[in-house]
Order: sequence, then structure tokens, then C-alpha cells
Amino acid sequence: MNSARTRWIIAGIMIAIVLTGAFFLLSKTNNNKVISESKEKTSTGQSSFKKGNFEKAITELEKAVKLDPENSQAQRVLGQSYEATGKLEKAIESYKASLRVKPNQPDVLYKIAIIYKYESKLDEASAELEKAVKLNKDFVGARLILGDIYANQGQKDKARNQYQELIKLKPLGLDLEMVKQKLEDLD
Repeated sequence: MNSARTRWIIAGIMIAIVLTGAFFLLSKTNNNKVISESKEKTSTGQSSFKKGNFEKAITELEKAVKLDPENSQAQRVLGQSYEATGKLEKAIESYKASLRVKPNQPDVLYKIAIIYKYESKLDEASAELEKAVKLNKDFVGARLILGDIYANQGQKDKARNQYQELIKLKPLGLDLEMVKQKLEDLD
């Protein structure tokens, strides 16, 4: 009788293992489908954004993010779409969501900083720009705005450092004479 009972227990365990495996495969298949749908919505949202149809972009990207909150690209473009429509608080939320998934995005930090600067939240803006420059030492736009913020806050040494770094970089398209003038104005 013990051997029959043992066989039933073993059979029950094997059935549980098979069912668990089937459930895992089914959920993995469903998860792949959800991620695929999220990518499709992201693609449609990006296309709408590029065409200047920001409301459609927002609709599609919100769907993409709802399907897959870990879709950093959808979060980033959703932030850009919100920003383009003047929904700055939502833009920052989306940018920060993108950073939670993929932290090392200097361009996203820069976008947050620009909004903070626009809102006159200069300490927050400079903090985001500092992170962006730490991630990308050659980030010309971040260094220039960071230098300007420091100069406006009377932090001349920090401003001077940013302007000097810009001059060392010699980036194409940046008026180095303007940067040199900003540097001279600090004295």
C-alpha cells in the first residue's frame, strides 16, 4: 500500500511540475506578445511625434507604457511629446521613468534640466546637468547651460570651469568667442 501511495505522490508532483512549466511557457508567450505590442505602439508614437502630431503620439505612447512600463524608449518619447504640448510636469515624470529603467541617459537628464531651468528651478537644473556632464564629458549644451546657471548664481569658479572645458573641447558650431566673452565677464 505504501508503494501505491508513493506512486500517487510522485505522480502528483510530476503533474504539478508539468503544469508549472506550461504556465511559465504560457506567461512567457503572453509577455513576449505584450512587449511586441508595446514596441509597435512606441513605433507609431515616435512616427506621430516626428510628424508633429503630438496628441496622437501621446495616446500611442501612453498605451505602450501601460503595456510595458519598462519600455524606456516609449517613456522618453512620451516625455518629449508631453514637453511639446506644454505638459511639463508629465514630461518630467516620463523622463524620470525612462531613467529608472535606463539610468545612463545624459540627453534625458538634459531635457529634465531644461524644463527645470524654464521653471526657474536652477538648483534642480544644475543637479541634472552635472549628472549629464558626468556621464558625457563632451556634452557641449549641458556644459554651456551649466556654466550660465553657475554664473547667474554667482558661482564664478564653477562657471569658469565649465566655460574653460568648452574652450578645450573646441566643438563645431559653438561660438567660442561668445564662450570666451562669458569667461571674461566673470572677472
